[in-house]
Amino acid sequence: MKRTNPEKHGHPVTPKTSLFICTTPRSGSSFLSEAVELTKVMGNPGEWLHPISLRDTRRLMGYEPEASLDRILKGTVEKYTTPDGVFAVKVMWSQLEDVLTELRAQDPGLNGLNDIEILTRYFPDPHLIYLTRKDMVAQAISLGRASLSDHWLDYGQEKKSSESPSTDFNYVLVNQSLTSLREDNRKWRRFLDAGNRPVLELEYEKIVRDYQGTLEKIADFMNTHGGLSIDPTRNRYQKMRDTTSSRWRQAYAETLTRIEQAEKEGIIAPNPPDAFDAEIGVLEQPETVQP
Repeated sequence: MKRTNPEKHGHPVTPKTSLFICTTPRSGSSFLSEAVELTKVMGNPGEWLHPISLRDTRRLMGYEPEASLDRILKGTVEKYTTPDGVFAVKVMWSQLEDVLTELRAQDPGLNGLNDIEILTRYFPDPHLIYLTRKDMVAQAISLGRASLSDHWLDYGQEKKSSESPSTDFNYVLVNQSLTSLREDNRKWRRFLDAGNRPVLELEYEKIVRDYQGTLEKIADFMNTHGGLSIDPTRNRYQKMRDTTSSRWRQAYAETLTRIEQAEKEGIIAPNPPDAFDAEIGVLEQPETVQP
């Protein structure tokens, strides 16, 4: 989770539009969110729908403990709309799914609406960005390692030792992470395809290669005019891939090769047909990306 500052925006601003960065863990979303915030004209995409952030909003707005989610969401938009009139949020599928489920439970009248129609009721003129990562094996390795170490972000300061506990390769953990990421991407795709809102699709690897072009593309998507503040050197978020990540990737590829060979020889039962789907890029060489 991106650590947010719930005290940051103290003066309510009437929102004119909203920006959703729909994504999955370890997709480069913190890097993109920071880039968007630094433009000064497209909001501050924190994880405002994370349960911890919703709890903080309830406290900061002075709501009673039993306040409805409907009320808390209205307070969230009021609290985190920036002076540019944009409410921006970075959201994982599980967070949005929980919010939509609770809203429907509290108001049966919403049951006739699709997910994006409900979203539009609470967030003005939502602009939807779908952020993915092409190299899903690297993403799964990053997710697995972060979940073990609880080290989620690097601000360019001194890193924890790469040989901290839990650096031994864990095939099951990587596979579980990959399965979870793929399932969340499927759910995001269903959600986005079911609505009638335009969607801007971005890929982490392309963002890193063309930082300025990406922000200009988002500004065009949001119909934001005027000069953007674009300086990649101010972005605090750094790529966290290291020698351990490279070692895990090699070990994962080697393990899959052994499994595939054992299947061919009849030693073990074959995996489901999509287990080696090309979209995960298991045996491809990782793309070289310069931050």
